[in-house]
Amino acid sequence: MPFKQRLAVIAFIALPLLARAQVVFTFNGTMNTTAVGYTAGQAVTFGVTLNSAPMTTGFLVTGTNPGYIWRGDVPSDPILFTNVTGTGLGGTWLTPTDGSQYSEIQAFNNSLSIYASFDGVGSIYTGLTGPNGGVVKQLNLGFNLVMGTLTAPSGSLPDANTYFAGLLGTYTAGSQITSGVFSLTTRISNVDTTLYMTVQSLTISSAIPEPSTYAILFGLGALGLVGFRRYRRSV
Repeated sequence: MPFKQRLAVIAFIALPLLARAQVVFTFNGTMNTTAVGYTAGQAVTFGVTLNSAPMTTGFLVTGTNPGYIWRGDVPSDPILFTNVTGTGLGGTWLTPTDGSQYSEIQAFNNSLSIYASFDGVGSIYTGLTGPNGGVVKQLNLGFNLVMGTLTAPSGSLPDANTYFAGLLGTYTAGSQITSGVFSLTTRISNVDTTLYMTVQSLTISSAIPEPSTYAILFGLGALGLVGFRRYRRSV
């Protein structure tokens, strides 16, 4: 293949990889109760990282309050979240392996909810633990927004990263956020405890690509360098 054509192929592969940075949701709030290692009034932060791969599994909701729902509930669905972190949380977020995880994003004209949870089937849970060592069954991050804060749905379900990349910024209580409560459910010795947190802000940001993406780009760059050297020798 001629050198210029090789460069065109490399650019065709590399540019989409560079463009697909991961969207990160960072939620800030305060604990409402004292339990399982948290204290009332404690400031907490939770982060959810969206998979950088195309996320188009879900459906469009129509009616008086239209919206989008992206799902990652069963092994056949694309992995919706690649990481979930938070104040006091230990362990590592697991991706669905047996249909036990229930991951979902609901974006409507006046609300946003993110679920990273175990749905009661199977035994995998989320891979996360609370401050007291109990397994995390559910993290529900949701709140109500001023009508029209999110982009109004139209047509078919878009890629989640593309949609939220158009909504980067910080949304605060008393401004765009009208009300909302987070919840965290942990289980220890077969006893569930649900804690509630008052929402203060949400920041939607764009993270750097995953290390695997850089590895691909490095390999493409190496191929380009080899091709360039061969091209220089031939002219």
